[in-house]
Amino acid sequence: MKSPWAYSGPVYAGTHFVVCVLIPIGIGLYLDKRFGWAPWGLVGGAALGFVTGVYAVIRPLYMQTSEKDGGAADADDAGTQSREPPERES
Repeated sequence: MKSPWAYSGPVYAGTHFVVCVLIPIGIGLYLDKRFGWAPWGLVGGAALGFVTGVYAVIRPLYMQTSEKDGGAADADDAGTQSREPPERES
């Protein structure tokens, strides 16, 4: 039987995604009612919420992978290698 703590990661990620989506949608609905922008406040809020939700879920996964690799998955040097030619023997 799995420990209840084994499910904390996916539950946290799902909850975080939902909150990141619902807050901008709520702000968009408020702006729709306040300024009569319907439906553009909702559309903009949903788009912004989806982008922030995906970012909020992917970032901890990326950071966790980076820690396991010993920091090798840094954004600055991901996929870069030394471009120096090999030394020739005389």
